[in-house]
Amino acid sequence: MVKPLQKSELRAALVEKYQRVYPKSSFSSRSALVAINTILEKITEELREGNRVEVRKFGTFFHRQRKPYQSRNPLDGSVMHIRTRTLVGFRPGKILQQRIEPSLKKED
Repeated sequence: MVKPLQKSELRAALVEKYQRVYPKSSFSSRSALVAINTILEKITEELREGNRVEVRKFGTFFHRQRKPYQSRNPLDGSVMHIRTRTLVGFRPGKILQQRIEPSLKKED
């Protein structure tokens, strides 16, 4: 079973990487958590306003509308009206896709 990445694991990796790159500076676990939360809040805010969020070399977050439709209640068979919904999508960037699926790399 695939284990999802937890925010605490991301925070620990960020602190470790920062301390390796800048060994003389103090970058606390709390600072890493603030940085991660700020990034996630900004992405959420932009999507809420209807904007796309493009992170170069990573991918693009976008939203799309799902049209309203009719369905049936499986318990009693009555018609249900499902309203319009906004869904969030993600399209991986070329470099991310190549790192996940190495066979997609161009062969020179």
